[in-house]
Amino acid sequence: MFPCRLALIPNPVTLDFHSSFACNVFVDFFNKFYKIYKQGKRTEASDKHYRLAISFCEKYFQQLTIQELTRDKYQEALNDFAKTHAKATTQKRHTYIKACIKHAINEGIIYKDPTYMVEITGEK
Repeated sequence: MFPCRLALIPNPVTLDFHSSFACNVFVDFFNKFYKIYKQGKRTEASDKHYRLAISFCEKYFQQLTIQELTRDKYQEALNDFAKTHAKATTQKRHTYIKACIKHAINEGIIYKDPTYMVEITGEK
């Protein structure tokens, strides 16, 4: 499906580089994150919002790896989504996606946050 490539990802604390396989399709990673850390641990409404955020990612990021998800791509997806949704809805999707991104950063899978300082807009 994808050729795996070895990526060198710097550890921002020690400035050392460690190898990691860059084959983490973002949607797959998000699903795994949700199932392990979030599903059934809070309210049903929270689970629903995670599932909606995953659907958002399936629509906009399809087969992108986590490493290929840039701030520009993320902002473009939010902008498109915001054309037909309220600002609060766009913010909600962003909040749940950002939780997954923070997890990827903490795990050392990525070192830059594509959700950092994005502009949230909406139709209403």
